[in-house]
Amino acid sequence: MAFNAALESYQEGVVAFVNSEAGRMFQAGQKEYLVIVKADGGFRVESVPSGDYYLEISSAEWVSMGNANALEEVGQGHLEATVPEISGGYLSEPLDVGVVQVELLGKLRQESVCRILI
Repeated sequence: MAFNAALESYQEGVVAFVNSEAGRMFQAGQKEYLVIVKADGGFRVESVPSGDYYLEISSAEWVSMGNANALEEVGQGHLEATVPEISGGYLSEPLDVGVVQVELLGKLRQESVCRILI
């Protein structure tokens, strides 16, 4: 019972934040990118402004579900990264922001779709 009461209180707090001005500003500031992650783990996100970022990474793969296909989440990870000011605004070579430790939730195949929320 105590767990259910605590969970309900937490959910009410989340709803209150999401519906508040601060919550709306937070959501408006988030950006989402879909990228293909190569078999070696590399990926590229274009046109990211300079700044400090906390990346939430969710990896998914297409699976067959009868007559339809769906995305199945196979991994999650987080990374703090800094994109520096770039002279000319574009790098032709990739910027290495570090290694993302991804917790695998399923079997990872050759390539997967990666959702990056910053």
